[in-house]
Amino acid sequence: MLSNLRKLQPHVIKSLEDMSLNYDIQTDLRYLQGVETGIEQGASKAIHDVVISLLSKFPNWSDAEIAEVANTTLGNVMRIRAEM
Repeated sequence: MLSNLRKLQPHVIKSLEDMSLNYDIQTDLRYLQGVETGIEQGASKAIHDVVISLLSKFPNWSDAEIAEVANTTLGNVMRIRAEM
């Protein structure tokens, strides 16, 4: 506010820009962990959706057959079937 009264606003802005810290977030460990978690969750959801689709389209298939086609575990297929 004082800088505005004394017409120093451009100098304050330049000083703040010169002091700015450049940090590449994409190299941060926590950021990378978040990316990995997001990828894992996306893959898990995709498998879940495939299993649901297979269970709906092929109700006569066994859980083992669906697990093999969906590239997941038998326990995962059984859990998803129980949720339906």
